[in-house]
Amino acid sequence: MRALGRPVLAALAAIALVLLLLPTATAASPSTSSAGHYTAPKAPTPSTFPITHIVFLMQENHAYDNFFGAYCPTRTTLCQLTGNGIPAGTCIPTSLTNPNASCIAPFPLNESFVNHSSGGTHNWQSSHLAYNSGKMNGFYVASPNNRYVMGYYNGSTIPEYWNLAEQYALGDYFFSSVLDFSPPNHWYALAGQAPNESLINYAPSQSGGFGGPLTGPQEIYLNESNATTTLNDALQRANLSWNYYDDSLNNQSYQQALNLTQAGSPTQVSVFNYWNPLVAKAESYTSPIDSHLLDRSRFFTDAASGNLPSVSWVIPAINQSDHPIASIAAGMSFVGSVVNAVQTSPEWNSTAIFVTWDEYGGYYDHVLPPQIDGNGLGFRVPLLVVSPYTPEGLISNQLGDFDSVLHLMEWKFGLGNFTARDGAALLPFSYFDLNATPRAPDPIYTATAYPMVRAAQSVLRPGGLQIVPAGTSLNVSWSERLGGAPVAGYLLRWGIPSSKMQVTVFSRNTTSATIAGLTCNTTYLVQVRTFAGKNISLPLGLKLSTGACGPLGGPIGGTAQAVPTTVTSQSCDLRPSPTTPRPRSCRGTRGRGPILPRGRPTAGTVDELAPRTGPSRA
Repeated sequence: MRALGRPVLAALAAIALVLLLLPTATAASPSTSSAGHYTAPKAPTPSTFPITHIVFLMQENHAYDNFFGAYCPTRTTLCQLTGNGIPAGTCIPTSLTNPNASCIAPFPLNESFVNHSSGGTHNWQSSHLAYNSGKMNGFYVASPNNRYVMGYYNGSTIPEYWNLAEQYALGDYFFSSVLDFSPPNHWYALAGQAPNESLINYAPSQSGGFGGPLTGPQEIYLNESNATTTLNDALQRANLSWNYYDDSLNNQSYQQALNLTQAGSPTQVSVFNYWNPLVAKAESYTSPIDSHLLDRSRFFTDAASGNLPSVSWVIPAINQSDHPIASIAAGMSFVGSVVNAVQTSPEWNSTAIFVTWDEYGGYYDHVLPPQIDGNGLGFRVPLLVVSPYTPEGLISNQLGDFDSVLHLMEWKFGLGNFTARDGAALLPFSYFDLNATPRAPDPIYTATAYPMVRAAQSVLRPGGLQIVPAGTSLNVSWSERLGGAPVAGYLLRWGIPSSKMQVTVFSRNTTSATIAGLTCNTTYLVQVRTFAGKNISLPLGLKLSTGACGPLGGPIGGTAQAVPTTVTSQSCDLRPSPTTPRPRSCRGTRGRGPILPRGRPTAGTVDELAPRTGPSRA
């Protein structure tokens, strides 16, 4: 650790005291604690830790309860561990001056909020109002008065994120670093600290257009930024590889960037960019630092060619970031494309991906964030960890924040620490079982060229096909699989394979049908496909052989046989045994009963969108 002054040592002591009072977890062989969470008794050393490529992907503006508040509330066959989700009976007052007058309870958000999400105010002042001196009851008032900050998603509305949690690991005691909005949290992820001017009264606008010289607060911010050492500086000094995949700086000088920012140039990355602190530093525009600030599309090229650096920071474009009002479907596709790129990379066996969200975006979360110093921690945010050493379905309750991932980078590559914050942050070992054989890639996303968007995904064939003989009829039922492109409807094809087959078209809301007029001792083929526009899925099919004729001439019973190369009839609600993998067609359902067609309103969902204007990128 670098030499620390007395104020920093005092802060370190205070942090250590807080950490003694909080849940902990270390790492190696998996075990289950009395609380049902993964723990590991033995920590690795940097030389024995097999991860040599760390990818840190930061999305935008969603609290844990907003995305995972309904995830695994109890133990079931498919939920071996329980998540710390929204408690039953939660209701937040609509007035802090008269808190007993009325309240608003969390409620599920429907499909419309996937395409156009709706968050709330989330700067320093509103964050502290929502926190309300630890009462955690000011979210509605701080939003201000936007009821949708009390909404939450589930496995039907954000299946890609729930799939990642199911197949890899989810952290339910992970926090943003600062009780504030985007800029200081991105700084902490890089430096374990943030310029003071980025905190309480952040003055700069990321879009430029100032029409004159920089203001005093803007100059202070830039001076403080240039004086702040970030992890890429340490990586550079150690001759270790790194890249910040966001936007290229177009080979311009710092002065040119300042001039174009003040002029409000639409083609120039602003030096006050909220999600890339490095663009505020003059060194970023000089060789060799500038060669490491790359367009995000380069990440996919580097992964495919086996040239991932030791540390990758991946930042989405605003339309892929999950930032309200952006489409969460586009965000899921972007995250999926990053995960898929690593899983298909030659460097999969040595790579760990940390996916998180930079702050709460105004959304409600019920867990009190530990206040370890005057800046935070901030509200809880989701953390997804993907690696070949990450146990399937793990939910970790290890305390963590962005400094934990920063500390892991420092520890692995022997770089020392910057502040008391990153020096004291718990290393996230609980997400790895280092005694396990590295897992093979388990892609759940369609491999399409960057940029991957939801509309470009293939239409997935249905799941859960079941056929029940009923006299001279067949009762057929199926379900929509989650994770592909939106389904428009279904094609039911049936008949005797050697003769003409009949096809019936059904709408998306119809997932069952009856086929009548069967004959005895005959083998029928029944297939169901999904379609959307001109795209038609592969079939899901069963062969059914009817029995001998009964006294009245109708078939008696019948047996179903899976058609080769298609998914057989299986329930998504049960796993035959703890050691039997779930069928791929069941991904994302978590055994919560029948899959509801995406977009169909259900009891308690919200159908209308609150009128609002698009926020700045924060």
